[in-house]
Amino acid sequence: MMTPDSSATRSHGISSISTAGMDPIIPQVHQLMADLVLQMEATEKSDNLAPFQNSQSGTVPDTFASIDQELGILAKVRDGVTAAVQAYFQNRMFVLTTCRNRLAPIYRLPNEIYLVIFELAHAATLEQKGGPAKAEARSFTARNISQVSRLWRQIAIKAPQLWTAIDIPNPVLVDAHASRSAHLPLNLRFQHFGRSSPSAGGSLTPYEKKVQECMGSFILHAGRVQSIVLKDVQPGVFKPLLSTAVPQLRRLDLSMDHEVAAPPKPFTRKFPLLRHLQLHKVYISLTSSLYADLTALELDKITFPEPVHHFIRALSACPMLRSLYLISVIFTSSMEAPDVVDLPRLKNIEFHGLRSCEWSTILASIRPSPALRLAGRYPIWREEDLSALLPRPEVLSANLTGLLASEELCFSFPIKSEKLPYTFRLDVSSGKPHGSNLDLTFHPHWDSNFWDFSRRVFFSVGSALPLPGLKKLALVDLGDSIMKTPDFVTVIRRFPELREIRLDKCAPKFVAALGTMVLLPDLRSLSLS
Repeated sequence: MMTPDSSATRSHGISSISTAGMDPIIPQVHQLMADLVLQMEATEKSDNLAPFQNSQSGTVPDTFASIDQELGILAKVRDGVTAAVQAYFQNRMFVLTTCRNRLAPIYRLPNEIYLVIFELAHAATLEQKGGPAKAEARSFTARNISQVSRLWRQIAIKAPQLWTAIDIPNPVLVDAHASRSAHLPLNLRFQHFGRSSPSAGGSLTPYEKKVQECMGSFILHAGRVQSIVLKDVQPGVFKPLLSTAVPQLRRLDLSMDHEVAAPPKPFTRKFPLLRHLQLHKVYISLTSSLYADLTALELDKITFPEPVHHFIRALSACPMLRSLYLISVIFTSSMEAPDVVDLPRLKNIEFHGLRSCEWSTILASIRPSPALRLAGRYPIWREEDLSALLPRPEVLSANLTGLLASEELCFSFPIKSEKLPYTFRLDVSSGKPHGSNLDLTFHPHWDSNFWDFSRRVFFSVGSALPLPGLKKLALVDLGDSIMKTPDFVTVIRRFPELREIRLDKCAPKFVAALGTMVLLPDLRSLSLS
């Protein structure tokens, strides 16, 4: 009896047989074919035996009837033999390949280990972002796993957690996922690649129509939907689902390549468990209950027809908010000063492309965690400094207490580069693993005097941004022409508790200025590089 090892060895041996090694077998194959022809003739009960006797001897029949008869028999034998040989080799190779696969280490793992591997791969694909290639990778779900082998298919079908992600608008697949995922929460994600412009008259694209065809299944399982992610799919497509009760919805992510307003009706209802809201070029009124009880809010490239104090009012309904990301968001002007909102769990704020009025108003109206991380990128205008972005020092000391207690500051001045834009950076941190942090990157707006911009921002450090407990200061690329020595000394004197100063690629005159200063009694370290 052949063992699996010998089967695997034999399968390798077959692939290494040369053509010359087949020569002794050829006469046997010829004789076998002749015998098959004779057997076929016998079943046909032909009266003329001569043609088939001639086939054994290699002679050729000499009548039309006998030749045609033998040609017909040969064709039948050829087709039958070809099918039989193919079936034999396919079956034998399948058996040997199966035996060989079972010898591979990955095929000998316990089912529990398989399941862990599948779950990790499944979770990783849910986090991927990107274009069509990434979308193809996201489809690494139970569908793909179940097509590898019968063993993997059996494991996948019995693992409902692998079927919770639905990202292909096909009613049959949607029903299969909904059924095989048992009663686990469902994650809906649909991304329409290649859409470059709004549909005429708001009409649906073929892809959106396919998504709409699945709406009946979505509504049937609405109680299990925990996340909806739509990329370049009109929010109105999901209006039937969002107009019904979706009690388990925790994440809603709507993104379009052109700015649209979501249909108001489905977004006025309350989703009690909604915690993560992300909108990209999709406007939803700030009065919507969607903004309540959130832990994460991200708004990107949206022009709100409402004033900023409406936004602050929406934040007041999110006492558990942990992260806030605003990118190129614009609010209408208003003279009304919003009330201060306590957000004790808010630890991450990022502002990119906001106007200075939005920066200062929002920061003056919230009281986040003392361990706040505030990051942003700002296109600074002429004559602006930190006072344009930050609220007044007395407001800062009341609202951003952790930030003002920072002990480390690094200021990187702009340098001339052909590859990188002229930017400069301010980084303030507490020096503790879980302390506060301020990371601001500036780039001049419609002007070429980059060094003058950076000088003004640096000169406002210590006044617009008081840091009474600053212990460490690092300056990078402070060139000779950026500022005068008296301005440099003025800023340094604002931090009498400095203990360490590091100058990296700075002009010698600033090093010399530090040597003449007597107002830094605690200075212990001065490093140059």
